[in-house]
Amino acid sequence: MERLKNKVAIITGGASGIGKVTAGLFAAEGAAVVITDINEPKLKLAAEEIAAFGGKILAVRQDVTSKYDWMVVVQSALDEFGRIDILFNNAGIEIKSGKWADISLEDFQKNSRATKACSMN
Repeated sequence: MERLKNKVAIITGGASGIGKVTAGLFAAEGAAVVITDINEPKLKLAAEEIAAFGGKILAVRQDVTSKYDWMVVVQSALDEFGRIDILFNNAGIEIKSGKWADISLEDFQKNSRATKACSMN
């Protein structure tokens, strides 16, 4: 079936795990897929594997905490495929858990940067 025919999807964290599997499924369903990840070697391998099965794939290195990287990903998707229909914001960052008072300022700021980068405001 091609339930996603003529759709363009961005999948963050697409080099492994849930993101990689989802990218493969979306491609199999007819979507053009932009996969992103901070791990470039795994990202390249994932893109090659999906392309080998006939999927339309574009791999773009991305740190989801970087607003600049988000702009590059969006522009790359638009340049390659002309539009964006789906965003699967799968990538995450490591957040330390615990009592509020025990979270370091650095970890708090990292989480804050990731939230701001995703909002694109």
